[in-house]
Parts: sequence; structure tokens; C-alpha cells
Amino acid sequence: MANPDKILVVDDDPEICKLLIMSLSPLGYEVTSANDGFQALEKIEAERFNVVILDILLPHLNGIEVLKRIREQGLEMEVIVLTAYASLKTAIEAVRLGAYDYITKPCKGEVIRSTVRRALEKQHLAARLAAVYDLSREMTLLLDADQVIGAVLDIAGRALEFGICDLWLVDEERNELYLPSTEGPTPRLSLSDERGITAAVARSGGSLYAPDVQEDPRYTTVETVNCSELAVPLKVKGRVIGVLNVASTEVDAFTPEDEQLLSTLAAQAAVAIENAWLYEEEQRRAAELAVLNKVGQAITSILDLDEVLTLVMTEVRAMLGVEAASVLLHDAQHDELIFTADAGPATETLVGTRMPATMGIAGWVIQRGQQVLVDDVRNDARFYDGIDAVTGLTTRSLLAVPLVHKGRVIGVIEAINKADGVFDKYDQNLLNTLAGSAAVAIENARLYESEQEQRRLLEQSQAQLVQSEKLAATGRLAASLAHEINNPFQAIHNSLQIMLNFSLEPEEQREYLQTAEEEVERLIDLTDRILDFARRPQRNMELVNLNDVIEKTLALADKYFQHRNILLQRDLSPDLPDTLAASDELGQVFLNLVINAVDAMPEGGDLRVSSYLAEDGRRAVAFSDTGRGIPHEHLDRIFEPFFSTKEGGTGLGLSVSYSVVERHGGDITVQSTEGEGTTFTVWLPAPE
Repeated sequence: MANPDKILVVDDDPEICKLLIMSLSPLGYEVTSANDGFQALEKIEAERFNVVILDILLPHLNGIEVLKRIREQGLEMEVIVLTAYASLKTAIEAVRLGAYDYITKPCKGEVIRSTVRRALEKQHLAARLAAVYDLSREMTLLLDADQVIGAVLDIAGRALEFGICDLWLVDEERNELYLPSTEGPTPRLSLSDERGITAAVARSGGSLYAPDVQEDPRYTTVETVNCSELAVPLKVKGRVIGVLNVASTEVDAFTPEDEQLLSTLAAQAAVAIENAWLYEEEQRRAAELAVLNKVGQAITSILDLDEVLTLVMTEVRAMLGVEAASVLLHDAQHDELIFTADAGPATETLVGTRMPATMGIAGWVIQRGQQVLVDDVRNDARFYDGIDAVTGLTTRSLLAVPLVHKGRVIGVIEAINKADGVFDKYDQNLLNTLAGSAAVAIENARLYESEQEQRRLLEQSQAQLVQSEKLAATGRLAASLAHEINNPFQAIHNSLQIMLNFSLEPEEQREYLQTAEEEVERLIDLTDRILDFARRPQRNMELVNLNDVIEKTLALADKYFQHRNILLQRDLSPDLPDTLAASDELGQVFLNLVINAVDAMPEGGDLRVSSYLAEDGRRAVAFSDTGRGIPHEHLDRIFEPFFSTKEGGTGLGLSVSYSVVERHGGDITVQSTEGEGTTFTVWLPAPE
């Protein structure tokens, strides 16, 4: 029950004080008296009074002075002055100073009671209007819905002076009313149920007053425990978003003025809550855009599947505030779901776990390609608790959306146990949007991994092809190499025969041993050159001297030139800068071009090998022969695989050479005139 109004009677006549106390006390007012102005001011400073009935003619300090001091102190109380007919002029002056009204002596009890009631009504109305003003002012400062609701309940309780006050909000998706910001399970009322005064207001959109709820068939104790209840709707643009109700333990405790005031509060509260929701939604959208932008950047910058999945898991937990999250990818070949990524209490245990694609809520999502939100998984027949047994996590609520790429469901993202409440449509929309980006990122990463594997296989094949061409080139040099190897063996053999069959002086023996040693060194050097060339290419890019690579190649083919009557000319720039390359691969290219040049001169001829620095900074190595040249119609095809005009040729030498140079960022050009000769030039870029 509200506290009684307090009234202070100030008069130096005890009989007047007694009369006023007897007239007002039966009405439930708490009445106190004072005999002079100083005593009145002491009591006013000590406690709060709603009304002061003040005699003008007081000893020591008159009523006008007391009134002035009350107003100077800004005390919120109504003052009614008592005056005789002879001093009406003074009473009117008191009204001008802020007194509510005046009563002339002698006064009647009914007049006193009526005047006091009107003064209290004015004061109560002013307090309520002040509460409405406070609400309007606070609403402009608050952009948090929970804070808005707290302010509304506080002001509604103060304005109506009742302690029982609730604000219910409408959940349109569930067709329910719920009490926000409550500890424990959220109280809810079904809008489909005919019972409930609050629900009736939400359905009708109009106010409802039940003077005695026990006599109202719509009343339900789920709302409040009371005797009378007043409920008004919160409406925005004709749409009911909630209900504000107050209750009293007294029967018929509310007036039409209470209903009007509560309706005014509800109207302002509805706008404030809607604005707070809009602001919160904008904040959420800004956060969503930031996250989606981050994921979008991942799509263009991350091509590692594990990194993509780790990023997705991190963002799901951060955005939704959940206890755990998982990505399950669909293995179509075995029709299974694989836990590919997880952020939760048992990640290492869970990742790699498989289950049939028809099992659990995730299986339901895969089969139908639809998102699903489950507030209580224990009451959902689709839920599979076997995963909880693996992780040790107790799943309570779950949000799952499909990963869809080009119309095909490739997996599922699950978010488990929201920390600060239940999943809502915003969580669904956000996770669904994220899932769309994640699906693209996952597929891109998969394609990249597949491409990398194909590239690895291709490079392996190319390496095998290069090695085959090396062995083929070595085979074409075989006769010359055999002759070059045979000569040292003959010299060694002859030296040993002489030493075994003839008596020689020590100095002569030393001379033959020296000869044998030199020929062995020649064999070792030749063997090293052959093995160095024939080994599998090691693609170690490093700064190399091109002239050194050229010299090693020419040394390997030296006997080949002699047997084919080739006159070799060197024109190597001594100032040629180093270049970044794999020397063994370039050695193969140079040998292929040398052999092709020799093959183009079956009757012998001149081969000129030159190196120089081009004006644009590129390094150039040219092989010019005086052979038969290349027909004009073949020039555009000589680098094609398997194209050859030589009898028994594979057509791979120039193709492999071109691929090697291209991997170095370079190029091979050719100039040829039939009957005069051909020049192949290898162009290599300057190191960055």
C-alpha cells in the first residue's frame, strides 16, 4: 500500500489545529500541527509534507514569511493559507507568492477536506507529469533495450505508486509474450491461449482493467499475484510490441487517470524500446559486416583449408558467443559427415570423427539443405547424443546451417549453447550469411589443394621428362664419350705394360706412373661431369655465373664436336652479371641446343656460342650454327611437344628446354634461314 499523505497544520490557535486534525485524519491523512512559524519551519526541514495549512497571522514569524522561505528552499509541497475576512488582501498576496488556495475563518470541515483533496490531486498529477517528463528525457539518452525497460518500470511504479509492475514483450516468431531481463528460465505466455489478461491486451491492442482479477475468467497466476490489474499495450505504428501492466493487492485500486497515465508511459516506452532495438540491430549489422568483410578477405587471401576452417570457427564463436562450434563436411563417396574443424572443449578428440550423413540434427540439415534452431535438444527426436559422449560437453541448444556451394550441400556449421540466452533470428541470419562465404572459401581451398596436387604431379612428370631428355642427350654423346674414356684407359694400360715387361730406371718408372695418374684424373673429371649432368635436376635457385655453366656444357661435348668436324667459337662476355637460376637445368637447356646445332650440320660446320648483357638488363646466351636452317613453315611449331623433323627424334628436346627457361621467367627465340643456319637465343631476367 502507498504511504499516506502528510499534512502540517500551522496555527497559534489550538482549537483551530484540533478542528483541522479531526476533519482530515479520518480520510487517512497523517496530520501534524505546529503553533508558530519557527516551529513549522523546523518540522518542514525534518520531514517531507504534501500539504501545509498555514495561518497568515502568526506570532514572531507570520505566514507570509514562512511561505517565502518554503518557496526559497524549493520545497515541493502545496500551501493552503488560513485568513479572516478582514485580511483577504493578504491572502491574495499569498496566492501570488505560490500558495495553492486560501480558506477563510471560520472554516467548515467539508471546505477544508475538499480544498486539501484538490491540492493533493494537483501535487500527484504534477509528480506523475514529472515522471512522464523524466521518462521522455531518459529515453533520449538510452539506446539499450534492457536499460529502457528498467527505466520504464521504475518510473511507472513511482508515477502510480504501486510496487507490482511488469513489462512483457511480444515474440512474434513464437507467438508468445515473455519477460525480458529475468534470472533463470524466461517466463512466457502463449498468445494462442485465451487465458491471461496480459495476453488479451497483446491480442486486442487495447487497454484492459480488471478491478478484481479473481472475478475475471482471463486471469492467470503466471502473470502476477494480485487483486486488481491494469494493462496497456506498447504499440509502434499500430503494431503491438509489448504490454505494460501494474497490479495492486487492493481491489479496484486504479482510476481512469491511472489508465491514461500508464497509456502515455506505454506509448513513450514503445518508441524508446523500438529505437533501442533499431540501434542494437544497427550495431549488430555493423559487427556482422565487419565479420563478413573479414571472412571475405579470407576467401581472397587464404587458400589453406585448415586456416580457412580455423578462421570460420573463431568468428562463429566470437559473433554468436557460443560454447562450441563445429564444421562437418560431407563425404559423398561414403555418405558420411566428418568433423573437419571444431572450437570447443575436446577439439583434438572430435576432429576426424565420422558419422552417417543421416544421423543427428546435422544429418537432417544435410539431407534437406535447411537451417534449424533447437532451443532444447533433449526434446528433439533428431538429436544424437553420441557426440556429447565423445566431447564431454552437454548440448542444450543448437543452431545448424548448411554449407551450400553452387546448389550443392557440402557440409554443416553448428553453433552450440549460446552463453547469454537463446539463439534468435539474428543469429540464424548471421550464421547463414557466414556459411555462404565459408562454403565458397572451403571450396576454393579444396580446389587450390587439388590444383597443388595436380601441379606436384605435373612437376614430377616434367622432372621425369627432363631426366629422360638428359639420358637421351647423354646417349647421343655416348660414342664421343666412349672414345674420350677409352683414350685414358689406353694410356694407363700402355704405361702399366711397359712397367711390367721392361726393366726401367726409377726415374722412368716414376714418369710412367705420373702418366697413369694424370689419365686417372682425366677419367675422374670426365666421370664427374657425366654424373653431374645426368643426375636428377635439383631446382635450387641461386646466383650463378652463366659463363661457367656454358663452359661445363661445352667441355662435356668437346669430343662430340671433334668427331662431327665442328669448329667451336666462344664469344663469352667477361663482365656478364650473375643471374638467379638452377644451374643443372640450364646446363641441360644449353646441351640440348648444342646437340641440335651439331645435328643441323651433318657435314660439319661452325658453332658460335656467345653471352652478353642486353640493354634491358636481360642476360642472353646465343647458339649460332651454319647448318641447313629450319623451314619457315616449321618455325611456329618447333617448341611444340613431339614435333620433330629429325629421323628418330622425340620432339621433346626443345619443348623441355622451353619449359625450363619459362620457369626461370625467361624466353627462347629463334632466327633461321634455310641453307644458311640458325640462331637460338636464351633470354634470362635480371635478379629482382
